[in-house]
Amino acid sequence: MWLPRTYADVANAIGVLSEGPDLDFKLSHTSPADLRGLAKDVAAMSLEGGVIIIGVDEIGGEATAILPFPIGNRPEQIQQVIDARVRPAPSTFRSWWIYGEC
Repeated sequence: MWLPRTYADVANAIGVLSEGPDLDFKLSHTSPADLRGLAKDVAAMSLEGGVIIIGVDEIGGEATAILPFPIGNRPEQIQQVIDARVRPAPSTFRSWWIYGEC
């Protein structure tokens, strides 16, 4: 499973990697529908594991562009949605934030 650790890792995936059972790209995560979709994806990946990259656009599943966003309180907001919507709670869920130009 691909685990990006740096902005360069994500940048190098553009035009190369495509979504699959253990990889999903999300352009946005601010609307209620986006957050519900994110919780659904976390639940789907909770058994086998996977990576969800927020801030990457895709066409037909292939990563096409990085669209950075201000982080603000996003980590807490996303964790609250996962805690409220994913049952049973994923036992191995981790999140980390890759900082780049915004």
